[in-house]
Amino acid sequence: MADKDIALMAHLMRRAGFSASRDELERYVAQGYEPTVEKLLHPENQPEQDWDLWERYMPEYSCLEGFHSDSQLWVYLMINSNRPLQEKMCLFWHGIMCTGFAKVD
Repeated sequence: MADKDIALMAHLMRRAGFSASRDELERYVAQGYEPTVEKLLHPENQPEQDWDLWERYMPEYSCLEGFHSDSQLWVYLMINSNRPLQEKMCLFWHGIMCTGFAKVD
C-alpha cells in the first residue's frame, strides 16, 4: 500500500467522519476509494450499532436522567459508529437547527 493511498483515505475519513485507525484505513484502501465513498453515502447498508460495549461499560445509563448522559451516548456513537458520515451530518445539522436544552421547558 502506498503512503499516498493511505493519506488520501485518511483525508476522506477525517472529512466524512471522525478519522479512522490505521487498520481501518488499510481496509478501506484495500477496498478502494469509490467503494468506500459509496459505503459512506449509503449508511442504511451498514450494520446497526453494537450496544454490548456501551451496556458493559455504562450499565447505569438506563437509570440516568438529563442531557449529560445523552451527550455521553452521542459522543460514543459518533466515535464508534459504523456510519461515520451519518454521524458527522447529524453533528453538522445539530449545530444549525437544535435549540438549547434550557429552552425545552
